Amino acid sequence: MDPRREQEISAQQRKNNPDRLQKLCDDFNSRYPVGTPVAVLQDGGNVRETITTAEAQVLSGHSAVIWLKGISGCYLLERVSVRELPPAVAQADALLRAAGFATYTEQKIDLETLRDAMARQQARLDKLAKELA
Repeated sequence: MDPRREQEISAQQRKNNPDRLQKLCDDFNSRYPVGTPVAVLQDGGNVRETITTAEAQVLSGHSAVIWLKGISGCYLLERVSVRELPPAVAQADALLRAAGFATYTEQKIDLETLRDAMARQQARLDKLAKELA
């Protein structure tokens, strides 16, 4: 066999090592919860912004993949990059997620709508606190 072809096969085997793939998934999942905003490089070369809908996992022992909102099937984890959120949005997402609600990024609502909803919720909580006092 051609030595270059042997090197290509060896590199591919190292890349698809199940332990390595599982570590990639574990690392991604430990840093980014389900609902994380991402950009994915699609097959046609377009970049699409979406969110994760499940944890990353090894598919059939050969590929690290992730499932994304609004996209049928899964994509290779290497084709996904995490989008940075403005600090206020990241904080709101964390609070909503902790309370068991869909996050700002999952709902794709504008920031003004989110502020209004949070102010209404705070007013309800303040009213309830006064009633209980």
